[in-house]
Amino acid sequence: MSKGIDEPVDNGKSFTGTIKFINSMGGWGFITGIENIEGDCYFHNTEVLEGYESLDKEYKVSFKMFKGKRGLYATGVHRI
Repeated sequence: MSKGIDEPVDNGKSFTGTIKFINSMGGWGFITGIENIEGDCYFHNTEVLEGYESLDKEYKVSFKMFKGKRGLYATGVHRI
């Protein structure tokens, strides 16, 4: 997803949530439990700041969120 044409959610504020699912073979996952947001947010391993291997299911994370054609996605994901 291209950040250049997508809109930041809530003027680019940081969000927190919990890793719901990780597909380690595919290099992507979903974040859930995001305050004031319905549904889950997609993330790709290239957006994990400490490296994809640093995350696991139910870890708390902080990130920025964008809305693209295919839905919400996270950037700058890091464990808190």
